[in-house]
Amino acid sequence: MAEMTEQFRYHVSNMPWFGSAAYLFCVWSLHKIMSAAERKPVNIPKAVLVLYNVAQVVLNLYVALMISGPTKGKVWGIGIPDTPAVRYGVYLHMLCKVKPLPTAHCTERLCVDRT
Repeated sequence: MAEMTEQFRYHVSNMPWFGSAAYLFCVWSLHKIMSAAERKPVNIPKAVLVLYNVAQVVLNLYVALMISGPTKGKVWGIGIPDTPAVRYGVYLHMLCKVKPLPTAHCTERLCVDRT
């Protein structure tokens, strides 16, 4: 238990607080700018959205398998030693966060008249 508490303190004390605050400020600012702009709805064909979503599911399944192997199924990874396999899994996870297309929910919100 003491080792877990020590690791928790280490991670909290080494968090990039300024970077996190700057990121949240940028997201908030861009949201305000984008919501103030009058834009035409984006019309992305449904087949493209379905293909994109299938690709995301397959990619995220691969990432989950790559992370669950080195962590032996421990979801949070607390107490897991830092290894190249763990770093690679986390790297893949972060790469999946870059999404070039809007999700179906956002597209439906923008394209109200779409059937």
